Amino acid sequence: MFRKIQSNINIFVIIAAILLSLGVLGGWVIGGQQELQQGEIASHSVRLLLSALTTNFR
Repeated sequence: MFRKIQSNINIFVIIAAILLSLGVLGGWVIGGQQELQQGEIASHSVRLLLSALTTNFR
């Protein structure tokens, strides 16, 4: 039983590390130089990330 708990903890740590790295990478991309053109409501990097998310879940 202890081995199963240890295995679950290892999986949790791996998933948490992946999600943290994705969050840091996404923040780095979005936090870069953001320039809005006339009439835009989101910068190009934000639109790129959102379009990637929406196309993967269709």
